[in-house]
Amino acid sequence: MAAARTGDPLTARRSSTPLVVIAVLGVLVGVAGLLVPRFVGGGEDAERDAVVARVNDFATTYNTYDVADLASYQKRMKPLLTPAYDKEFVRVTNAVFGALESKDQKSGDANVLAVAVD
Repeated sequence: MAAARTGDPLTARRSSTPLVVIAVLGVLVGVAGLLVPRFVGGGEDAERDAVVARVNDFATTYNTYDVADLASYQKRMKPLLTPAYDKEFVRVTNAVFGALESKDQKSGDANVLAVAVD
């Protein structure tokens, strides 16, 4: 006890050691909580990557068509649309492609330059 009263550095170090250990463990647990989902494949990043991939697929498929091959275009689009929207898409593309048929219009191969997901 006399050492504690005189400001012995060894005693001061012993009393602060548990606080340092708790602080270090807290930091390690926090870092693990942030990093583990990234390595396991879960979390928002994986969900966001899946949405970005789906948007990329949609944009590429939607913008690649040949007026002379309407059935193929509608078939490629079908899995990317809801059933209700697919019916509307078929109705609209039948009308639009019918009007453009004499123009022999094509889109070529689409290149997606950027995709944004909020």
